[in-house]
Amino acid sequence: MTQPEDRCVLAVDVGGTTIKGAVVDEDGRFRHSLVVPSQADDDPVKAVRSLCLRLRDDALALGVTPAAIGVVTPGIVDEVDGVVRYAANLRFRDVPLRA
Repeated sequence: MTQPEDRCVLAVDVGGTTIKGAVVDEDGRFRHSLVVPSQADDDPVKAVRSLCLRLRDDALALGVTPAAIGVVTPGIVDEVDGVVRYAANLRFRDVPLRA
């Protein structure tokens, strides 16, 4: 049985056709994963947000509390400000992904 202080990280990989997400525990074990369409023609930021919310809910159901979210995305990224400056395949331009 997990303890309430058990923590995890939500790992997200944004691609042109799919977004992959996982709940990773403190020992580096994958506890759960999801793959969803990136919706590059619609709103990929909304798709990323939706996946993160699903992963959070799944993590809590597993008895672990998300401590952080790690996101990787193609393109030119301003890591300091958390902004995707340009990713052609996602139609990202100056997207404040961290926010």
